Amino acid sequence: MRLTKDAINLLQQMPNKETITELLKKSNKPFLTKDDVMEAIKFLSIQKIEKVQEEKIESYYAENISHKIEIIEESDVSGKSRSRGTVEDFISYFNDRFSKIKNIFLKRGISDVITTKDIKNYDRKDVGIICFVYDIRQSSKGNTIIEFEDEYGTGLGIIVKENLDKLPSVIQDDIILIKGRVINDMIIIKEIEFPDISLYENNLNIEEDFYIAYLSDIHVGSKKFLEKNFNYFIEWLTKSEEGKKVAYMVIAGDIVDGIGIYPKQEDELIIKDIDKQYETFNELAKKIPEWIKIIAIPGNHDAVRRAEPQPSLNKKHCSSSIIYASNPVYVKIHSVLHLVYHGTSMDSIIAKIPKLNYDNPALCMQELLKRRHLSPFYGDNLVVPEKKDYLVIETVPHVFHTGHLHKNAYKKYRNCLLINSGTFQDRTDYQIQLGHVPTPGIVPIFNPKRNVIKEVNTFAKVS
Repeated sequence: MRLTKDAINLLQQMPNKETITELLKKSNKPFLTKDDVMEAIKFLSIQKIEKVQEEKIESYYAENISHKIEIIEESDVSGKSRSRGTVEDFISYFNDRFSKIKNIFLKRGISDVITTKDIKNYDRKDVGIICFVYDIRQSSKGNTIIEFEDEYGTGLGIIVKENLDKLPSVIQDDIILIKGRVINDMIIIKEIEFPDISLYENNLNIEEDFYIAYLSDIHVGSKKFLEKNFNYFIEWLTKSEEGKKVAYMVIAGDIVDGIGIYPKQEDELIIKDIDKQYETFNELAKKIPEWIKIIAIPGNHDAVRRAEPQPSLNKKHCSSSIIYASNPVYVKIHSVLHLVYHGTSMDSIIAKIPKLNYDNPALCMQELLKRRHLSPFYGDNLVVPEKKDYLVIETVPHVFHTGHLHKNAYKKYRNCLLINSGTFQDRTDYQIQLGHVPTPGIVPIFNPKRNVIKEVNTFAKVS
């Protein structure tokens, strides 16, 4: 080859001059200039970019997924809260709750159901009645007396002590179906049923092979936030074969640690400005691969009202790459219907039902499904009396996702997959006082096509 002096100088500066030389040999020009060398370099660069893109398409499978996300609008309270906390608001709220759960019972074709105003007409007959549990007390003879009410009035039911162990335990504010015999305007209770979820076939028919990652309780701003583990998880999403198949991420609240949530919290904060806590989270979120669609709801540590249902986060705190919704909310991902709820009410569930504890969140979640309500016991967990009760579980989801308890747990209950997604916050002094033992740094991922759930344990890789 014959090259001009400036062409030779440029060629000698290139680290891949051998490859460029081989390309230049294919030229039929009698004399090669600097421009010819530049064209060869440009051609090789384009080839390299195209090759990287081909490998990317092959490896990053989730990037090719046609995303299908639907926030079920009627389940999202954002922008719709009109309650003023008046007596009329409370009446509307409880009437709506009772009406919806009563309809769940009636759709099963239950016969012989009466109301409190009809009890006196059914003496010595077997009846059923759908009712709120108003009060529970023990008689001097050891029987249990249940005072109940419906939309027409109040009544009394008695569980004789011999039958007490044969019937499920009920709590004040439960909406139940009681069956028994009317004697002297009282019902001798023989059976108690919860509205519960139905047992159905879970035929999702998902064609795409992808994963959904579930997170909650990230608690950015806390000294106990496991930033190193969180960054490893992001790295895992981009480098592992399964990570490249994660197409969606659902965050069930407590994105940041907030301010003034529990006693002496300021001693455990590394970022004491809540706006800066969200800024830090948004910077972390930018590292998450752009092909992963993120849906996030607030929790009791986030910058929204504490009372449920909680509207979505304020726009000033939001990253534009994330879909923000209310707590709770129904979300459909492809054909997989999710009920996403932070889970604050599970504290009151654990306090009221003896068999439950913080070590097994899935059992708490199961009790919520049985009662078809996300906060069934009024008073312990703050609830806004909207005219519509957004906390009734009217539709049975395929996946029920919660957080709050900082403990990973998974369970299938009547073909509904229950996921409590743990935390990215190490154990705090306050949790030590309460006896909470979290399972931090573990992320569940679910493949709806294969109906498989797995865990990503960031502590297995982070020293």
